[in-house]
Amino acid sequence: MEKVRTADVLCFSTPIYYYAVSGQLKTFLDRMNPIYSAGHNFKDVYLLTAANDTDSKAMDGAIKDIEGWVECFEGVTLKGVVKGTGANDVGDILSHKDKLEEAYNLGKKYIILEVELMNKKILIGIIVLLAVIVVGAYFLFNKKQYNSQTNQYSSDLSSNAKASTQNNNEKKTAKNSLRDGESIQTQDKNKSTRVVTGGTKIKMTFGDTVIYGVLNDSETAKALIQKLPITQHESRYTHDFCGVTEKLPYNEDEVHYGWLNGDIDYAIDAPYYTILFKDEEISEQYGDQVNIGVITSTISEIDKLSGSFDVKIELDN
Repeated sequence: MEKVRTADVLCFSTPIYYYAVSGQLKTFLDRMNPIYSAGHNFKDVYLLTAANDTDSKAMDGAIKDIEGWVECFEGVTLKGVVKGTGANDVGDILSHKDKLEEAYNLGKKYIILEVELMNKKILIGIIVLLAVIVVGAYFLFNKKQYNSQTNQYSSDLSSNAKASTQNNNEKKTAKNSLRDGESIQTQDKNKSTRVVTGGTKIKMTFGDTVIYGVLNDSETAKALIQKLPITQHESRYTHDFCGVTEKLPYNEDEVHYGWLNGDIDYAIDAPYYTILFKDEEISEQYGDQVNIGVITSTISEIDKLSGSFDVKIELDN
């Protein structure tokens, strides 16, 4: 079931029994019912059929069976059907070169579309990289101009400005964004690094798994608490579960780079509600985040989850 849920594409194959899919396939589809609430990765579904009947209408019932199953999953479509008519015995379909070629072309078309999509992403990435280089060069030039001008000031004033800049940069990292009553623990790697005392307890339901947490008293967290309960789509990525949420207010002084494992952050650029559970040691390359709390469940409980979920976030009274 997990292989079906996380697959990029599904292809069902069935003989036609009494103008419908085989009993084995029907049972298989029914057994996939838990995927409906657990979330899925696949978007495209294909159907390969074979029947002794030479009339392609004999496949209409099987197509309706698959269409009924597909309609239960958001964003999923039946992309193609191969109707293998006039095939009664084992191996008969091998003599229908046109049907074999049709099935081959469906697979080839899917791969071509995926490659084109990948190429588009690469092209966009190159354009963004070039834009970053141009903007970076512009600011580097202006920084040099600025540095040339500031050299006219006294060395004491320059030293004080440099120290002030360093302090500001330190305050913008997750390790230096602790609020009153918060601390850091490093002894148990299976628990959140940030320790929040007090706060507002919440629970987040990922299918059959409940992840518990606590929100702090930041302006952003308070705004989110007023909206609970909410349900939003969250997807698993390398080091977090992340999903678009409603736009929330935030204090500019609390925006920082990086995270601590177990942090619940509000990323202001999308905006995103994100639960970060690994890679804190390399996280300072990611910015524009506001910490709003931590998970109190173990890190392993959320790390074992995969795929996408419609997550219900509510108070844990």
